[in-house]
Amino acid sequence: MKTIIGIDPGSTGALTVVFPNHIKIYDLPTAATDGFKGIDPIEFKRLLDTICVDAIDVRTGNSLIPIVYCEKSILPPGNGKMTTRSVYDCRGVIRAVLALCGIPLKYVPSQTWKKFHGIPPKSDKEYSRGLCKQIRPDIADQLTRKKDHNRAESVLIALYGVHKEK
Repeated sequence: MKTIIGIDPGSTGALTVVFPNHIKIYDLPTAATDGFKGIDPIEFKRLLDTICVDAIDVRTGNSLIPIVYCEKSILPPGNGKMTTRSVYDCRGVIRAVLALCGIPLKYVPSQTWKKFHGIPPKSDKEYSRGLCKQIRPDIADQLTRKKDHNRAESVLIALYGVHKEK
């Protein structure tokens, strides 16, 4: 099995790594830049370097280069300039750092991964958190806070990626 990373992008986003035998969840590292909070590219690169080291197969010594599935955020009309800037800044940092690391990136629209998991349209963020705890009770302790919906969505995106890479 490949190492799959799922990313729920954004300044409060999260990243989940599905290794062949376990899952790790991380909040995306952030920093204040030009008056708004965004993904810290240096810390994001350090996180990816750590993940790539963890993705080395101890039996063979081969690196299991991860594949990233990242939600492709669609902004509905009427969003403010700062929201739009933040979304596209986060997407740009993710794309650039992954390219520098040589990690393949696949965007997946939210409707696609949500449909795969049977999440009803217009459901709130709590639905994803509850579903994730049902599917993977072994990581429920990392999804205890209401704001952990981003972590849950990164897990669900990663699990969608695992299915697509079979």
